[in-house]
Amino acid sequence: MTRVRISPAPPFGPGGQFHVGFVGGGPGGPGWIGLFLALVLIVAIVLLGVALFRRERQLRQGVSTGQGGSPAVDAIGILNERFARGDIDPEDYKVRRDLLQGTA
Repeated sequence: MTRVRISPAPPFGPGGQFHVGFVGGGPGGPGWIGLFLALVLIVAIVLLGVALFRRERQLRQGVSTGQGGSPAVDAIGILNERFARGDIDPEDYKVRRDLLQGTA
């Protein structure tokens, strides 16, 4: 009985060129350009995810405290706008401002 030895395929392509894996450059392989494009795509996806995460976080903070400031400062700003429009009289403005500033 004759024993047949099976050896793994050598990592050499046509013409004796060494190639293994993604950047092998063998026939039909993507080569270095494919590796570079895949890397650019991965980096772009990560950067897009980070940008969307930061934008969502800023939007949530802006909604909860009125554009990222403290609620008391925003309330005084709204009070000033109402007074400037003539919605409230000077006496009412002073009372409300003192209440917001804690000097009443």
